[in-house]
Amino acid sequence: MSKIYVPDLTNYKCFVVRSDSTIRAYKEIPKNNLDIEYRDYYFTSNYLYQDGIQSFGSYSTLPVCLAKSELTSDYYYRNDFPDILIMFFIITLFGIYLPFKILFRLFRRLN
Repeated sequence: MSKIYVPDLTNYKCFVVRSDSTIRAYKEIPKNNLDIEYRDYYFTSNYLYQDGIQSFGSYSTLPVCLAKSELTSDYYYRNDFPDILIMFFIITLFGIYLPFKILFRLFRRLN
């Protein structure tokens, strides 16, 4: 089974998959009659996030936290890692290699 990448694994105690594009991270483990800060990570949108507070009443259904063994903060598991590599290659090609070749040919003709 593949692991799920979460950007800030150390500051949150409970992680819940909310939908096919959202992971919710709670600062504390949810309990009844408690207000808990959370952060929603939208992993299909380059890990944008939104903060909020959720209230759990005495009749609330508490979420089931994911096991820590299913989570990782290793960036190789990012959903957009191939896109990052492609952009790095393009920037390297046009930002470093091509100017170097142009300057090399220019200085070779001057000598």
